[in-house]
Amino acid sequence: MKTMLKSALLLALIATAAQAATITQWTFETSLPNFTGAFTGAAIGPLAAEVGTGSASGVHASASTTYTKPAGNGSVSSFSSNNWAIGDYYQFATATTGFTGISISLDQTRSSTGPAEFSLSYSTNGTDYNAVSGATWSVNRNITYSDTTTGNSWSTSKTATNTSVSFDLSVISALNDAASVSFRIISTSTPGSTSGSNRVDNVTIAGTAISAIPEPSSTAALAGLVVFGAVASRRRRA
Repeated sequence: MKTMLKSALLLALIATAAQAATITQWTFETSLPNFTGAFTGAAIGPLAAEVGTGSASGVHASASTTYTKPAGNGSVSSFSSNNWAIGDYYQFATATTGFTGISISLDQTRSSTGPAEFSLSYSTNGTDYNAVSGATWSVNRNITYSDTTTGNSWSTSKTATNTSVSFDLSVISALNDAASVSFRIISTSTPGSTSGSNRVDNVTIAGTAISAIPEPSSTAALAGLVVFGAVASRRRRA
């Protein structure tokens, strides 16, 4: 029994060594400019990340776009804008140096007339962007909070449980250990009106530290010890 327990702990150690960690995160609590009310213009940024190193921006075709920082998903601020058109986007750039198995997650909501459909693209040179296969989604406006109440807008005091999206990008090897990576959250639908808004919060880029991944030889050795221990235990009981 003790041997089997040790074996289980050893396997857990192998799995834990490769868990994902946050590389960069924007919560928009301190990164947004200290403007009063709103900022108007086609583009805004760069906005520094609250965790790690990176820059965020918003880019719209319309110079009449208004960027604001309304309530986030259980926090004081989020990143919001109106005057959306197909192709307008939020962009998030960082470096994944020292990391592999990259993923991105975010919270997102909209007003009743804000754009509802988005897609994800990436670049490793800041110029050429590639669409991530299958990374398209609808923005949920029917919000359910963790205390089971409902509403149509985020709250500073409650956290919505159904406004998050995440994408495992580990199959895209170009994102691993890269000096520069950019992601674009792109509108693919026409909003109901120019005043319709869309906002994001808690944008997180994560990965597994290369230094935390056991070498193949080490992993094989650990697995061998597990097998050997189990066999030895059975022989002693025989």
